Amino acid sequence: MTKGNSTTDQLIAVILSGIEDVKGQNINILDLRGIDNTVCDYFIICEGTSNTQVNAIVNSIQK
Repeated sequence: MTKGNSTTDQLIAVILSGIEDVKGQNINILDLRGIDNTVCDYFIICEGTSNTQVNAIVNSIQK
């Protein structure tokens, strides 16, 4: 998965699980650790087929 610390790896795993639970598609994890002055270490992007599905993805991740 990543070469970060275990807490980061666990958080990414939880986010991916939340996306996969509601069938999010085309999941991409962008590793931004090598770029100076970024606001985060990773950026996770996925797709949904409708507004309803995108809202379900958001709610699933927030749980």
